[in-house]
Amino acid sequence: MIIQYFTLISSFNFVFLAITLLLKKSPIKKANTILGIIFLLMVVTGFNNLMAQHINIQPNSILLFYYLPWDHICLLSFGPGIYFYLREILGQPNKIATFVFWKHFMPVIPGFVFIAYLMVLPTEQRILLIKQNMEQNIWQIKLLNALFYMQMTSYLTYCYYLIRKQLKVSETVVLNNTKINIKWLKNYFLLDLGIMIFSAPLAFIVQNDYTNAIISLFAMNVQFIYIYYHSYKQTGVFLEEKIEQTKPPEHSLKIDDKIADSYLEKLLQTMETDKLYLDENCSIHSVAQAANIPYHHLSRILNTNLNKNFFTFINEYRIVEAKKMLSDSLYIQFTIEAIAFECGFGSKTTFNNAFKKCTGLTPQQFRKSI
Repeated sequence: MIIQYFTLISSFNFVFLAITLLLKKSPIKKANTILGIIFLLMVVTGFNNLMAQHINIQPNSILLFYYLPWDHICLLSFGPGIYFYLREILGQPNKIATFVFWKHFMPVIPGFVFIAYLMVLPTEQRILLIKQNMEQNIWQIKLLNALFYMQMTSYLTYCYYLIRKQLKVSETVVLNNTKINIKWLKNYFLLDLGIMIFSAPLAFIVQNDYTNAIISLFAMNVQFIYIYYHSYKQTGVFLEEKIEQTKPPEHSLKIDDKIADSYLEKLLQTMETDKLYLDENCSIHSVAQAANIPYHHLSRILNTNLNKNFFTFINEYRIVEAKKMLSDSLYIQFTIEAIAFECGFGSKTTFNNAFKKCTGLTPQQFRKSI
C-alpha cells in the first residue's frame, strides 16, 4: 500500500514539473518543452505502474479488464527524448518533419504491436496473460525490457560523449543571447547510466511486472529530484543569465555626444588590441571593464552610435577573424568546428548561423569560394 501512495505522489510531482517546464518562459523554451513531454510520459508510466501494483495486490481487480502495458511505449521514448533535449541545449535544432527525426522512435513500434496483439485477444485470454506476466515476465515483455535497456544505455552513453566534448571547449553555451551552464548535465548522464547498470540485473533476474514497476518508479524519482534541485538552484534547465541588456534605465542614457564619441573610440581600440571577442565567455560586462567604460554607457553607444546590440557587435568581429582563418592556407587543416572555437563561438551551429547571416554563405561555402 505504501508503494501505491508513493507512486501516486510521484505521478503528481511529474505533472507539476511538466506543467512548469511547458509554461515557463525561457531562452531554452524548445528544450524545456521536450523535457516537459518526457515528464508527461513519466506520468503515464506512473499511473500504469499504479495499476500494476493494484492488480498484484488484488488479482481479481476490475482493472484487469483495462490494463495494457503502455509504460513500455513511454520508456522506449525516453532515450530519443533526452537526446533531442540535449541537441536543443547545444544549439542544434531538431527538424521534426524529417525521417531522421522519426527513425529514433522506431523501437517504439514493437511496443505498439504487442498492445495491438493484446487488444485483439479474447478478454479471458488477455487477463490470463497479464496475470502470468505479473508473476513471471512473458517473452514479449522480456524482449521489450531488453530493447529498452539497450536503447537507453546507448542514448545515455552518446549524450555523455557529446556533453564531454562540449565541456572541453566551454562549460557554457549561448542561446538567444543567454548564457546557459551545462556542466551539471555531465553528472546527470552519469547518474542515469548508473541507474541503468544497477537496475538491469534486477529486472532480468526477478522478471515480473510488479518488480519492474518499482524499479522504473525509483529511477524516475531519482531523476525528478536531481532536475528539481538544479531548477531550484537556478542552474541547468532554468538558468537565465542575460549577457546583454538592450534597454538600460532611462537615466543612464544621458551622455554628452563628445563623451560618447570618446567611449566609442576607446571601445574600438580595445577590441582591436585585446581581441576580447576571441574569448567564448566574452560579455558586455567584461568588455566594459576592459575598455574602462560604464556598462550602461557602453550599451547606449552600441545602440545609438552603431545601431546594433552587443551580441551582433561581438559576432561581427568573430566573423572577420573567421574569414581570415578560412582564407589562410596555414589553417587549411583546421575543421570548421575548430575555427568556430578559435574565433570565440560556443558551438559549430551558432557559428554557421552567424556566419551565414553576415556573409550569405556558410563557412564551408566561403572556404570553397576562396
